[in-house]
Amino acid sequence: MADFETQVNGLTDLSIGSTSTSPSRDELSQFLKDGVLDVTNKTIALKSQDAFMFIRSSDEGTSQGALASDSSKVLTVVREAGVNDDWRDCTFIPLGSQSRVTDTDSLYFSSKYNPSYTIEDDGKVSVYPTPAANPNAYKIYFINGTPVDASGDALAQGASTIKYFPEDKLYLVVFYASMQSLKSKMASKSALLPFDIALPALPQKITIDTITTSLPSFIAPGGFVLPQAPADADISFTSVPTFPTFNKPVFAAPTLAAIGDLSLPSPPAIPDVQLQEITITAGSITQDSLSSSLPVYDGPAVAPNFSDVEKWITEEEDSEMAGTRLNAISAQIQEFGAKVQDSVQDFNEDNVKYQATLQAVMKNVDLKQQHEANKLQRFSQQLAHYQAEVNSTIQVWTNEEWTQKFQKYQTDYSNLLNEYSANVQNESARVGNNVQEYSQEIGKATQTYQAETGYDLSKFNAQVQGELQRFTQNLTKNSTDFQNGISKYSTEINGVNSSNNNKLSIYSAEVQTFSAEIQGKLSEYDAKLKKQTTDYQWLNAQHDKIKAQYDEAFMAMARMGEQQAQQAQGA
Repeated sequence: MADFETQVNGLTDLSIGSTSTSPSRDELSQFLKDGVLDVTNKTIALKSQDAFMFIRSSDEGTSQGALASDSSKVLTVVREAGVNDDWRDCTFIPLGSQSRVTDTDSLYFSSKYNPSYTIEDDGKVSVYPTPAANPNAYKIYFINGTPVDASGDALAQGASTIKYFPEDKLYLVVFYASMQSLKSKMASKSALLPFDIALPALPQKITIDTITTSLPSFIAPGGFVLPQAPADADISFTSVPTFPTFNKPVFAAPTLAAIGDLSLPSPPAIPDVQLQEITITAGSITQDSLSSSLPVYDGPAVAPNFSDVEKWITEEEDSEMAGTRLNAISAQIQEFGAKVQDSVQDFNEDNVKYQATLQAVMKNVDLKQQHEANKLQRFSQQLAHYQAEVNSTIQVWTNEEWTQKFQKYQTDYSNLLNEYSANVQNESARVGNNVQEYSQEIGKATQTYQAETGYDLSKFNAQVQGELQRFTQNLTKNSTDFQNGISKYSTEINGVNSSNNNKLSIYSAEVQTFSAEIQGKLSEYDAKLKKQTTDYQWLNAQHDKIKAQYDEAFMAMARMGEQQAQQAQGA
């Protein structure tokens, strides 16, 4: 036969190791021991007549107090009757009647042919007449409360048999240990649930490059100064317009709108999931504040003893005394029957309470387990909503804070710069044209004066033309220098804009990577969560299957006991 560990593994598919697994081999060994006690108690409770299946005998005792009954239930005690291995049943007597065991006139008188026993207040057994070495030793038969293997060693997972235990119920011990092992594994799942999401670091906000060169400024040529006409010449310049003045255009650079920080929503709080557990130990069931002990049939400790009637009839030939003893035994029978009925009634009442508590426990566990499952489901939905919210936030921020604001700034700056350059060129052209008109009007005035007076103004005209040429040359030179400066400035602006666009592209890629990493982290968390939840559900389902078989075995046992009781009543 396969050992218990192999059998449990076959039912549960659990990996059982020395110390680091759930359960460990030490835990499994304890589950087996608890299972022996649970099966023993339930079997006796349902069919007290089957107590003999679990009976164990003490060693022969030669002095009082050989066994403490705090861990074992005494069934009967036997004593030798002065002949080796001539064993006689001992009658139980109340603890306060010990003084009467030597009184021949007392019903509690005890002889080697009609011995008795009592249980002291410390749980130890005392036998009367006082035992001694063979042929006056005694033995105690009790329900085994210390599970051991066939060799008498403490029961462990490597064993395949159990001493003082019926073989046809070994499978129930395996069922019990399997259930507890599955619950141990389920409990360990709480520690395996992921309780943190390590989100990646948000990409660093980029810094915009700015142009270092100053905006070129047009320098207007110095004003025109009309040369001094000859002193004896009275030339009228009333028709000559005012010399044109250069109106320098003004460049007003646009302002880059403040770029708001990328602020992501907070991830949903990870729920505190508590996997529900029912603790079933030998004789009790516990879940949260609900607790109830398994009902145990506690029948009368003393049954009527007919052994001395034969002595008074056959040995003493005292029919009167025999009649007296029979009357006493009849009274004992009535008392015993009444106590049996009381015990059965107490057991039934306790069983009703236990079953009610058990149903409440199972219902409570189902409700709480569903509540925990709902928390996990809500959290999974919150994770999906969080991912969508993160993606939306990043998209809106990229479009509104960076793309729109920065591109608008670039466009506005370029348009204003082009407008400024055109305004300077237009103003230069206007001043140049006005200078030509001014020169023409000066020429007309000097020509008219010269024709009317015959005065030679060639030298004056040469001075005027020289001054006009100087002004025009300065205007042309300054305009050319300005355009060169604008060209250089525009080239640097284009370089800065290209660098910023490259930074923006890199940042956008980092944001996309960030979003993908968030998705990966959330997917990883969700996968871990689903795996542990699925594993827990499988373990719970497997536990329920085994428990159903375990409970059905005892239900069948109870039905059989009822049938046997009904048959006995009919007979």
